[in-house]
Amino acid sequence: MSDKGTPIVAPDGSMIVQRDPNKIASSGDHDPVYDKLEHAFGVSTATNGTLSAEFDSSAELIMKLQNMLGSIELSLDKVSLSFAFDEVIMEAVNSIKPPRNSMDASDILAETYINPLFKSCLNKAASSAFDYLIGLYGRCNSLVNQSHLGLSAKIFSTLSARVKVQFILFLRGLLCANKNSSYQDISTVFTKFMLTNLESISPFLRDIIVCCKDAALTDDSALIEVFGPVLDILRSCAIHINMTKLFEDKHYSLLLLLLEIKMSDNTRPIADLIVSRPDFHPKHLITNFKGREFVHSSFLGPFIAFSIAGSQSPLYEFCFDHNDVLFDYSDMENKELKINEFQTQLRMMRVMIRARIYI
Repeated sequence: MSDKGTPIVAPDGSMIVQRDPNKIASSGDHDPVYDKLEHAFGVSTATNGTLSAEFDSSAELIMKLQNMLGSIELSLDKVSLSFAFDEVIMEAVNSIKPPRNSMDASDILAETYINPLFKSCLNKAASSAFDYLIGLYGRCNSLVNQSHLGLSAKIFSTLSARVKVQFILFLRGLLCANKNSSYQDISTVFTKFMLTNLESISPFLRDIIVCCKDAALTDDSALIEVFGPVLDILRSCAIHINMTKLFEDKHYSLLLLLLEIKMSDNTRPIADLIVSRPDFHPKHLITNFKGREFVHSSFLGPFIAFSIAGSQSPLYEFCFDHNDVLFDYSDMENKELKINEFQTQLRMMRVMIRARIYI
């Protein structure tokens, strides 16, 4: 990393040396594999290179990560190479500083779901770290798809596996050494990402779930620690949905997507995780109204039995925490039309959820 090149100026006014791609290199750190590693980690200052937004104001951090990558001996065995990549990933994630001005979809979700979890998720550090890891994951996958043989294929395959493992540690709240991001913040950011990217996240979620189930890469607690809080948040979304607005079904769609992910042995890890929850079939009920109370106490209750019924009784208030925001009954003229529209959508969702649960 020491050869002189064209300097570029970072947003903070500092200088970064940009390599001359036409210069013939004699040292190992100019190997094309190193260039691709810099691209994957988002610290490439070469022409057409990738510079992650999380790093674009820190020339010192960029150079540090470049040097760490350049010091890795690429001929190392898989275990040693894994340790080296882990060190760079941990350094990158723990050095990220959130941007001063950033947009957050939490406000939109909070408005849709009246969900206190989204309202309280103001930690930009968790969002910045997550955004960096999802970008790293995507760039690593691209490198793996482009390299099929030889040393480079082994290197990028190893890196891709370590990114997934470190991503899982991050989602479990175990990667951030500076404690700037709490476990709850990270889980909320993860759920927010899934709710806002439903059409494109199936391959990513499958990769994460497969890695969670791989005993050679993670421990037995990985799946529940990554997706347990997600399921809690989705149930909270079902409880706090605001039916006075256009019906929002993202929490249903995400739950169905998670349930549909199947392993090579035909098991469905998230379905098994839901069934193993203590609240899947709660044993201890408080009142004699078992049907209504089951809806209140069980995990799937708010998803399956959610309705637009009004708050005419104390029992309803006990069973549904969201009774005051369900439906605007002041609009009596269009009441029946709106009720029929909502009920049709809800009926379709219930049928799909039952179908997935009973598979």
